[in-house]
Amino acid sequence: ALTLNITRRPFSFLGQQPAHQDRHTLKRKGIWHDRLMDYAGNPAGRDQFEAQMTKLGQAAGVTFDFNAYIDRQPIESQRLLLWAGRYGKGEEFMTALSNRHFQQGSQGESASKRPTLLAAAQEAGLDAQTVTAFLDSDELHDEVWRSYGEMPRKGINAIPLFCFSVPEVDLWSGPFRDANADATINGSGDMARFLHLFEQ
Repeated sequence: ALTLNITRRPFSFLGQQPAHQDRHTLKRKGIWHDRLMDYAGNPAGRDQFEAQMTKLGQAAGVTFDFNAYIDRQPIESQRLLLWAGRYGKGEEFMTALSNRHFQQGSQGESASKRPTLLAAAQEAGLDAQTVTAFLDSDELHDEVWRSYGEMPRKGINAIPLFCFSVPEVDLWSGPFRDANADATINGSGDMARFLHLFEQ
Protein backbone atom coordinates (compact mmCIF):
# COMPACT_ATOMS: atom_id res chain seq x y z
CA ALA A 1 0.00 0.00 0.00
CA LEU A 2 1.12 3.55 -0.74
CA THR A 3 0.43 6.24 1.84
CA LEU A 4 0.46 9.86 0.67
CA ASN A 5 1.24 12.66 3.10
CA ILE A 6 0.66 16.01 1.41
CA THR A 7 2.29 18.98 3.10
CA ARG A 8 2.07 22.43 1.54
CA ARG A 9 4.55 25.13 2.49
CA PRO A 10 4.75 28.65 1.07
CA PHE A 11 7.25 28.76 -1.79
CA SER A 12 8.50 31.47 -4.14
CA PHE A 13 10.91 31.13 -7.04
CA LEU A 14 12.23 34.52 -5.92
CA GLY A 15 12.83 33.45 -2.32
CA GLN A 16 13.02 36.51 -0.06
CA GLN A 17 13.96 38.89 -2.87
CA PRO A 18 12.60 42.36 -2.01
CA ALA A 19 9.13 42.74 -3.46
CA HIS A 20 10.05 45.75 -5.63
CA GLN A 21 12.95 43.97 -7.37
CA ASP A 22 13.19 41.38 -10.12
CA ARG A 23 15.93 38.76 -9.99
CA HIS A 24 18.17 38.64 -13.05
CA THR A 25 15.83 37.57 -15.86
CA LEU A 26 13.15 36.25 -13.50
CA LYS A 27 10.47 38.92 -13.29
CA ARG A 28 8.09 38.95 -10.35
CA LYS A 29 4.77 39.72 -12.05
CA GLY A 30 3.05 39.33 -15.39
CA ILE A 31 0.97 37.02 -17.56
CA TRP A 32 2.00 33.37 -17.19
CA HIS A 33 2.48 32.94 -20.97
CA ASP A 34 4.89 35.90 -21.05
CA ARG A 35 6.71 35.01 -17.84
CA LEU A 36 7.52 31.52 -19.17
CA MET A 37 10.04 33.35 -21.37
CA ASP A 38 12.04 33.96 -18.18
CA TYR A 39 12.79 30.23 -18.05
CA ALA A 40 12.70 29.25 -21.71
CA GLY A 41 14.75 32.17 -23.00
CA ASN A 42 12.95 32.29 -26.36
CA PRO A 43 9.46 31.88 -27.83
CA ALA A 44 10.20 28.40 -29.19
CA GLY A 45 11.20 27.13 -25.75
CA ARG A 46 8.16 28.72 -24.16
CA ASP A 47 5.86 27.17 -26.75
CA GLN A 48 7.47 23.78 -26.25
CA PHE A 49 6.91 24.03 -22.49
CA GLU A 50 3.28 25.02 -22.98
CA ALA A 51 2.74 22.13 -25.41
CA GLN A 52 4.21 19.67 -22.92
CA MET A 53 2.13 21.08 -20.05
CA THR A 54 -0.99 21.00 -22.22
CA LYS A 55 -0.42 17.34 -23.06
CA LEU A 56 0.21 16.36 -19.43
CA GLY A 57 -2.80 18.38 -18.31
CA GLN A 58 -5.12 16.76 -20.83
CA ALA A 59 -4.09 13.32 -19.54
CA ALA A 60 -5.22 14.45 -16.08
CA GLY A 61 -8.39 16.20 -17.26
CA VAL A 62 -6.90 19.69 -16.85
CA THR A 63 -7.05 22.35 -19.57
CA PHE A 64 -4.30 24.86 -18.82
CA ASP A 65 -4.96 28.52 -19.57
CA PHE A 66 -1.63 30.34 -19.84
CA ASN A 67 -3.28 33.78 -19.69
CA ALA A 68 -3.38 33.86 -15.88
CA TYR A 69 -1.79 36.82 -14.10
CA ILE A 70 1.00 35.62 -11.80
CA ASP A 71 2.95 37.08 -8.93
CA ARG A 72 5.93 34.96 -7.97
CA GLN A 73 5.57 36.08 -4.36
CA PRO A 74 1.83 35.43 -3.84
CA ILE A 75 1.93 36.22 -0.15
CA GLU A 76 -1.81 36.76 0.28
CA SER A 77 -2.81 33.42 -1.27
CA GLN A 78 -0.16 31.55 0.70
CA ARG A 79 -1.22 33.21 3.94
CA LEU A 80 -4.72 31.99 3.18
CA LEU A 81 -3.41 28.49 2.44
CA LEU A 82 -1.89 28.30 5.93
CA TRP A 83 -4.98 29.81 7.53
CA ALA A 84 -7.37 27.41 5.74
CA GLY A 85 -5.22 24.53 6.94
CA ARG A 86 -6.06 25.43 10.54
CA TYR A 87 -9.66 24.51 9.79
CA GLY A 88 -8.89 21.36 7.82
CA LYS A 89 -9.71 23.13 4.56
CA GLY A 90 -6.24 23.59 3.07
CA GLU A 91 -6.59 20.99 0.32
CA GLU A 92 -10.14 22.01 -0.55
CA PHE A 93 -9.01 25.63 -0.83
CA MET A 94 -5.97 24.78 -2.96
CA THR A 95 -8.04 22.58 -5.28
CA ALA A 96 -10.54 25.38 -5.85
CA LEU A 97 -7.79 28.00 -6.22
CA SER A 98 -5.72 25.89 -8.61
CA ASN A 99 -8.72 25.16 -10.82
CA ARG A 100 -9.48 28.87 -11.11
CA HIS A 101 -5.89 30.05 -11.51
CA PHE A 102 -4.61 27.44 -13.96
CA GLN A 103 -7.76 26.95 -16.03
CA GLN A 104 -9.62 30.28 -15.98
CA GLY A 105 -6.92 32.90 -16.47
CA SER A 106 -8.62 34.28 -19.57
CA GLN A 107 -11.65 35.04 -17.39
CA GLY A 108 -9.48 37.10 -15.03
CA GLU A 109 -8.99 34.44 -12.37
CA SER A 110 -5.61 34.48 -10.61
CA ALA A 111 -4.15 33.18 -7.37
CA SER A 112 -2.81 36.71 -6.92
CA LYS A 113 -6.21 38.46 -7.00
CA ARG A 114 -8.44 38.93 -3.97
CA PRO A 115 -11.75 38.05 -5.74
CA THR A 116 -10.31 34.70 -6.85
CA LEU A 117 -9.09 33.97 -3.33
CA LEU A 118 -12.50 34.76 -1.84
CA ALA A 119 -14.34 32.65 -4.41
CA ALA A 120 -12.00 29.70 -3.86
CA ALA A 121 -12.33 30.04 -0.09
CA GLN A 122 -16.12 30.04 -0.31
CA GLU A 123 -16.00 27.01 -2.60
CA ALA A 124 -13.92 25.28 0.07
CA GLY A 125 -16.59 26.02 2.67
CA LEU A 126 -14.91 28.96 4.41
CA ASP A 127 -16.89 32.01 5.52
CA ALA A 128 -16.29 34.98 3.20
CA GLN A 129 -16.47 37.66 5.92
CA THR A 130 -14.06 35.78 8.16
CA VAL A 131 -11.67 35.23 5.25
CA THR A 132 -11.82 38.93 4.33
CA ALA A 133 -11.05 39.95 7.90
CA PHE A 134 -8.08 37.60 7.93
CA LEU A 135 -6.74 38.89 4.59
CA ASP A 136 -7.10 42.48 5.80
CA SER A 137 -4.76 41.66 8.69
CA ASP A 138 -1.03 40.89 8.65
CA GLU A 139 -1.50 37.49 10.28
CA LEU A 140 0.83 34.77 8.93
CA HIS A 141 2.72 37.25 6.73
CA ASP A 142 5.97 36.63 8.61
CA GLU A 143 5.47 32.85 8.46
CA VAL A 144 5.10 32.99 4.67
CA TRP A 145 8.16 35.22 4.30
CA ARG A 146 10.25 32.90 6.50
CA SER A 147 9.19 29.95 4.38
CA TYR A 148 10.28 31.78 1.22
CA GLY A 149 13.78 31.94 2.69
CA GLU A 150 13.79 28.44 4.16
CA MET A 151 12.91 26.56 0.98
CA PRO A 152 16.10 27.38 -0.99
CA ARG A 153 18.21 26.70 2.12
CA LYS A 154 16.64 23.24 2.19
CA GLY A 155 17.57 22.73 -1.46
CA ILE A 156 14.03 23.23 -2.75
CA ASN A 157 14.25 25.27 -5.94
CA ALA A 158 11.15 24.02 -7.76
CA ILE A 159 7.75 22.67 -6.85
CA PRO A 160 6.25 20.24 -6.27
CA LEU A 161 8.79 18.23 -4.28
CA PHE A 162 8.07 14.52 -4.02
CA CYS A 163 9.85 12.66 -1.20
CA PHE A 164 9.59 8.89 -0.99
CA SER A 165 10.18 6.98 2.22
CA VAL A 166 9.78 3.29 3.01
CA PRO A 167 9.64 2.86 6.80
CA GLU A 168 9.56 -0.94 6.48
CA VAL A 169 13.16 -0.91 5.21
CA ASP A 170 14.20 2.21 7.16
CA LEU A 171 14.48 4.40 4.04
CA TRP A 172 13.77 8.09 4.64
CA SER A 173 14.10 11.00 2.24
CA GLY A 174 13.27 14.68 2.17
CA PRO A 175 14.68 17.94 3.53
CA PHE A 176 12.45 18.12 6.62
CA ARG A 177 13.51 14.87 8.30
CA ASP A 178 16.67 12.93 9.07
CA ALA A 179 17.07 11.55 5.56
CA ASN A 180 19.25 8.55 4.79
CA ALA A 181 18.44 8.33 1.08
CA ASP A 182 17.97 10.61 -1.91
CA ALA A 183 14.59 9.45 -3.11
CA THR A 184 13.15 12.79 -4.18
CA ILE A 185 11.92 14.41 -7.36
CA ASN A 186 12.16 18.19 -7.27
CA GLY A 187 9.71 19.74 -9.71
CA SER A 188 7.18 18.20 -12.05
CA GLY A 189 8.27 14.86 -13.46
CA ASP A 190 6.98 12.51 -16.10
CA MET A 191 5.90 8.92 -15.54
CA ALA A 192 9.31 7.52 -16.53
CA ARG A 193 11.10 9.41 -13.73
CA PHE A 194 8.70 8.13 -11.11
CA LEU A 195 8.83 4.58 -12.46
CA HIS A 196 12.64 4.63 -12.35
CA LEU A 197 12.57 5.75 -8.73
CA PHE A 198 10.04 3.09 -7.74
CA GLU A 199 12.07 0.38 -9.46
CA GLN A 200 15.13 1.32 -7.43
